[in-house]
Amino acid sequence: MYHIALSVEENEFRSVLNLLKIYGGRSIQARPGILSAVFEDGGVIWQLRKEFPESQIGVSRYQGIAVGLSAIAKSGEILVDQDTISPLMESFEFTSLGLMNIEGMRAQLMVYRVENLLKPVEIEKRTLHLPYLDREREEQILTEAIDKHNVVQLIGRDGIGKTSLLKHLAQKSERDVHFIPIWDYPPSIPFEPFETLIRSILRLKPDTPIGDAQEIMSDQLKRLQVKDFVSSYYTFLEFLGIGEEETIVAKLNLPRRYEMLKGAIAELIVKANAQGRIIIIFDDLQYADRSSLNLLKQIINDIITVDVKIIYSSEYPIDLGLRAESVELGLLNPAIQQELFNTFGVEGIEPGPSLPLKLKLYLSLVDVERDRAIYREYQGRSGLYSIPFKEIDWLINRWFDYLTDPAKIILQNGSVIGNRFTDDVIRYLQPKLNIKEALLDLANSELISINNYYQFQHRFIREHIYNHIPDREKIHKELSEYYHQQGDPIRTVFHLLRADRGEDAVQFYIDAAEFALRRSAWPTALDYYSEAKDLIRQLIEAKKDVDLDIIISIDERIGDVYRELGDEETALKYYKSVLDSYRDILKE
Repeated sequence: MYHIALSVEENEFRSVLNLLKIYGGRSIQARPGILSAVFEDGGVIWQLRKEFPESQIGVSRYQGIAVGLSAIAKSGEILVDQDTISPLMESFEFTSLGLMNIEGMRAQLMVYRVENLLKPVEIEKRTLHLPYLDREREEQILTEAIDKHNVVQLIGRDGIGKTSLLKHLAQKSERDVHFIPIWDYPPSIPFEPFETLIRSILRLKPDTPIGDAQEIMSDQLKRLQVKDFVSSYYTFLEFLGIGEEETIVAKLNLPRRYEMLKGAIAELIVKANAQGRIIIIFDDLQYADRSSLNLLKQIINDIITVDVKIIYSSEYPIDLGLRAESVELGLLNPAIQQELFNTFGVEGIEPGPSLPLKLKLYLSLVDVERDRAIYREYQGRSGLYSIPFKEIDWLINRWFDYLTDPAKIILQNGSVIGNRFTDDVIRYLQPKLNIKEALLDLANSELISINNYYQFQHRFIREHIYNHIPDREKIHKELSEYYHQQGDPIRTVFHLLRADRGEDAVQFYIDAAEFALRRSAWPTALDYYSEAKDLIRQLIEAKKDVDLDIIISIDERIGDVYRELGDEETALKYYKSVLDSYRDILKE
């Protein structure tokens, strides 16, 4: 065990502190101008000097001596005392500097200076973020279920760690994994999980220019050797909206378009599996729209004889028509909690059944508060701190309080946008905000992750922040205008309703239903029509000015859908309702 102390300029404090933690430093302490930490491997001193070549570094078995050596070292020097040098001589070449005075020591000590590296030094780096919470027993049960069954469902309450476990297994799997997240807010667009799946298999990013997207899709379909290339190509061209103009597929009737889409997706999965075995993970399937669930049931039935692994997580069991092996995820074992408490140096807390989300928020807060305390010590102030192990809401508030104002604005606006959002929408809402200022602050928080987009670590976090925004109706109204400009009727109506603009939402509900029909998602389209009629009735009850002819036109359109599906009996019921409504109007 080695105590290593090094001089630190204030503008480098955060970088040095992070580096000490990355290289496994423990019991990190500070005093004005100096940081010190305990390391198991003394070889880390060479890595520290490489990163900070001007720093003065002291190494000893004792903290006080290490700090004293750092104080007398010259810029770029590494000094070691006589009691510490022996195990380091295998790795480094030293020069004796003779007896020297060390602050706090009565007698002089023999001091040595590190000159050269004699053999390569390899120091394992650690992540600065909270490590994956090891759930060995549940992981083994889930792995065995996947090995034996083609369809597996992982069940557990919100915050229990389903997503983390599935992502961990995906990283370890030798199969090609397609991870499909499904969001509760805003609701999933019809067949959105399948659009994500198709793009994942075809390696087609959403922001790819149309011409490039068509070329990539063509190349991938040929690589996978799909049987009916032309049918699959034009079906996906229409479904993904990457054609310059309407294709022949759009001119087919609803049942035919649906069968072509289902067949193309099923074959895509089978062919991808033939190229290299795959796993498809639908995370939070309970949030999928009705059309997606129906399509998933049928596709599973079509490919059941193929060795494709389909895993889905949910808060409750979901019947997909075939027997799925169920694995239930419970609360964290207290022994795992105690191990993490020990790793983070947390004392005085009795482990008990707990949600992983709560544990992650708490331990990450401890880490941040400890860093702040170390910085206060570095400035010559008191480093005392305390973080109680309270409920999730309190922990989120504490995290939020740490953020800068720009970071808070991004999170507040983001909580209204959705679980995942991009810079483009934030810039629309906050054109004067300096987003770059907030990025580092947000990246170091446990509230959100940043990749090519922002994503809340959990829906509890988004909901908590959302519920504490006083003017969220105003943000919803601005977002409805943004999505209207983007040609997205589903999100337009979603935000209009939350902006208390029901009168404006009716027509967008109808547009949303038509969008769903173009995607062949007729069950969801019928849901939208039904919700539009319910909204009109609510507006009538609220004495709002509503055109009643809209209900008649909706019933007529529903009748058209059922007729196109071949359900003449149901279609006639709606047509009769339309005729009855016209008779009532004529009587008036």
